[in-house]
Amino acid sequence: MSTILPMRAARVFFDGIFSDPRVAHPEGVAVHVDGSIWCGNELGELLRIAADGSLAAIVGTHFDRRFLFSGGAQPFSAYQVTGLPAGLTVSTSDAGSVGISGTPTQAGSFVLTVSGTDASTGTGPFTRSQAFTLTVAGPTLALAPPSASFAAAYAAPISQQISATGGVGPYSYAVSGNLPAGVAIDPATGVIAGTPTAVGSFAFSVTARDDGATGPGAPFTAQGSYSLTGAAPT
Repeated sequence: MSTILPMRAARVFFDGIFSDPRVAHPEGVAVHVDGSIWCGNELGELLRIAADGSLAAIVGTHFDRRFLFSGGAQPFSAYQVTGLPAGLTVSTSDAGSVGISGTPTQAGSFVLTVSGTDASTGTGPFTRSQAFTLTVAGPTLALAPPSASFAAAYAAPISQQISATGGVGPYSYAVSGNLPAGVAIDPATGVIAGTPTAVGSFAFSVTARDDGATGPGAPFTAQGSYSLTGAAPT
């Protein structure tokens, strides 16, 4: 018979097979997959939490991640995840994991505190809390079309759409440069419209801004170069 005395989170390795192994005080005993035996009255120290992938997200892009609990008795419960940026929330949980998901709208670095409680009996249950750093990068906005040359005719109505994607709406639009008299951009929709009352070639740029994002670097912008040629009346 082999007897293991309890101690504070001690790890005992053995090579071979125990014959009739017994523990003097059986509360707080765990056998690891590597063949070692953990014993002690504070097995909460042995609980582990790990993310199932990279903790790097992008503003405006959907993000899913799960935190996996191990080392204790399933099912785990009483999950908590605090410190999440705007747009991310705690999602589904199961016997050994809890998830976060959503579309982050806030850029920056965030310290998340993840915790859960196992189903141990005796001196349990045990709770584990662990900190993780989530980094949310700013988005890369894009304009469609990214550049273009538009044709118009004197005194003939025109309408051209420029749209932003990749950030967090609503978007706002502004023109720098020259548009012909009678033509303007709608700052809320990005539509360039009107009835030109001038002829010639007009060069201008459009800047789109995402007004729904927050955090370092916000609001985020994209810019495109365009021209409009107004033909003389015939």
